Parts: sequence; C-alpha cells; structure tokens
Amino acid sequence: MTRAWWRRNAVALAVIALLVPVGLFAVDTLEFGTVRNAEREVAAGAVTSIADWDFGPVTIEPVEAADVGAPSGTEPVVVTIRVDRGHRFLGCTAPAIVEPATGRSWMSVTTLDWVPPVGAQTTCTSRTGVPYDLVALVLLPGGVGDDLVVELSTASNAAGGLDLRFAVDR
Repeated sequence: MTRAWWRRNAVALAVIALLVPVGLFAVDTLEFGTVRNAEREVAAGAVTSIADWDFGPVTIEPVEAADVGAPSGTEPVVVTIRVDRGHRFLGCTAPAIVEPATGRSWMSVTTLDWVPPVGAQTTCTSRTGVPYDLVALVLLPGGVGDDLVVELSTASNAAGGLDLRFAVDR
C-alpha cells in the first residue's frame, strides 16, 4: 500500500475506526439490555437497605417433592426473604438461586402444587404496612452443591436498579 492509497482512504479508515467501537457498544446494549444494575453482596443472615426498604435475612428450606408434585430427581426448596417495606416505590423480581461455581441459576416455579404461606407474597408490593416474607418455590436439580446465593433484582425511583446477592447457609 502506497502513501497515495492511505491519503485516498483516510476518511473511510477514520469512519471505520469510529464505527467499529460504536457498533460493538450497540450490539452489547441490545444483547444485554440498556442498563446493568449495580450489584450488592449481602452476607448470610444479614439485612440490607435500599431506599427505605429492608431486605433480609434470607433462608432456603427444602420441601417434600411429593407435597408439591415435583418430578423425581429434583429438590424443591422455598426461598424466603424478609421484607420491611418503606414509603417509596420499589419493585423487584422473584428471587432466583445461583450456583456461583458453575453459574447455573434457577428461577421460581409456578406450575407445581404449592401455595405460599398465609401473609407471604410472591412479588414486591409498594403498599406500605407491616413487614412480610417474599417467597418463591424453586426447583433444583439433584446433586446441587451447598454453595448457593439468592439473587433479587430491584428497581426504585429513588435508588435506581440494584441486584442483591444474598449468601445463604444451607
């Protein structure tokens, strides 16, 4: 390539140099969402606050597979997060269980024969009042290790989005 070639194509090369990073950013944004929430690690048994809401402690309790109609070779568990709601709006997803060593995750199951305990809720609610338990039935495959975390994504007008990662003792 001669010097004349570089001069003739200088504008095109500059445009390519600019558009490649912009294109990669656009693909990343479309693939993974426009906003990635910040993460907060929460120790086992601890309580954390977002805006004026308190979350925690978190527990994972096994449930008899036959009682909820779970398939054989699986382990149904109930995830419980104590929630003390505040006066600001806050929403959240259902809790999920993640195995950090492998990255595998399991979401709540709604197709089994399980009814949440009286007074417990399966979603965050913005109504103020007494504290409640946020519960989810999660179906784990057999042989899952004991090193698990519970993830909860929240969204608040005051605090923005925040992903909570609760360590749990199982």
